[in-house]
Amino acid sequence: MRCSSTPLLLLLLLLAQACDGDPAAPRDPAEHALATSATAPAFTQVAAGANHSCALTSDNRAWCWGSNDNGQLGIGDHTSWPRTPVPVATELRFVLIRASYDFTCGLTTDERAYCWGGNEFGQLGDGTTEPRPFPTKVAGDRRFRHLRAGFRHVCAVTHSDVGFCWGWNNQGQVGDGSTTTRRRPVRVAGGLAFTRVLPGGNCTCGVTNSDVAYCWGRNDEGQLGDGTTIQRLVPTRVATTRRFSHVTPGSATTCGVTPVNVAFCWGWNREGQVGDGTRTQRFTPTRVLTGVRFSAASPGSSHVCGVSTDDRVYCWGFNAHGQLGDGSFTESAVPIAVVGGHHFTAVSGGPLASHTCGVTPSQKLYCWGLNSYGQLGDGTTDFRNVPVQVANPS
Repeated sequence: MRCSSTPLLLLLLLLAQACDGDPAAPRDPAEHALATSATAPAFTQVAAGANHSCALTSDNRAWCWGSNDNGQLGIGDHTSWPRTPVPVATELRFVLIRASYDFTCGLTTDERAYCWGGNEFGQLGDGTTEPRPFPTKVAGDRRFRHLRAGFRHVCAVTHSDVGFCWGWNNQGQVGDGSTTTRRRPVRVAGGLAFTRVLPGGNCTCGVTNSDVAYCWGRNDEGQLGDGTTIQRLVPTRVATTRRFSHVTPGSATTCGVTPVNVAFCWGWNREGQVGDGTRTQRFTPTRVLTGVRFSAASPGSSHVCGVSTDDRVYCWGFNAHGQLGDGSFTESAVPIAVVGGHHFTAVSGGPLASHTCGVTPSQKLYCWGLNSYGQLGDGTTDFRNVPVQVANPS
């Protein structure tokens, strides 16, 4: 008995039409909502390097984008330069990530330090000077509760409040009393108990558990805040009686925030990055000229951005690349509000960065400023003088 071919042809046609559609655009509204949420990860942290950026998602995965000439994206090569986030090639999960000049470091969920990228001065801390395109464990097997990457050195703090640094040490920025480059972590001299030790350009600052600020390393622009331009090979107290909850050095400008949320800066000020309304170099902490209360301040290469206590971002200093985020390319010697109406829980300028990135309370990422290498993560190389959302990872 022969069956009619019409129903079979109709069935094949319907199947072909169903398979021919875009799988990324489900037809059912509920399916579409599910797919959209699946491709919109929750970002919890962001780090701006010189020409690349990295971030963490809520599942503790690391993502990076932008320049990759030394393997600083951690994706296994130095030839791919993605303009949107790509996953770091590792099964490791991270609770903290920091990007710098040509390398990246992070702390894993078991509090171990890993670094990847350029390693000319031992900044990866693995005992070698070999570049690494994958996360590589820092020597010593210590557990750290905090870590930050400077220009070509890194510092971290253990649970017992001991500071360690490693990498380039030509200006004494490692803080061990020498100018010898260190390829493995060495203890910061002085026996101080630190809550944070934060490296910048070629200097480092730390805050003790009694909220006293110390800095060491390069000081030609007064970035150590001790009232001089003398290089210091060991921690030297910042010349003030004020207490600080955070002190963060940038390229040659350092900023700190007091326990009552007042921002002070010192050092290089030719583009107004001290924020006191002048362009006069400052050798000791100088109050930022604003009534805004800050929870944190993050100096970059020649600009500073700070998060206010009501989660707004204000920036000041150099602005030729739009890194102030106010819609202009005009520098400002006082804080000005970043446009767009966004709230941010944290921002990152990085000690060598000419761009800024921030995380919103809804766990989205926005970046603005220099974008020559795709470090803003929006898929382009266009400079942005207002915040643009970082593209979702593919």
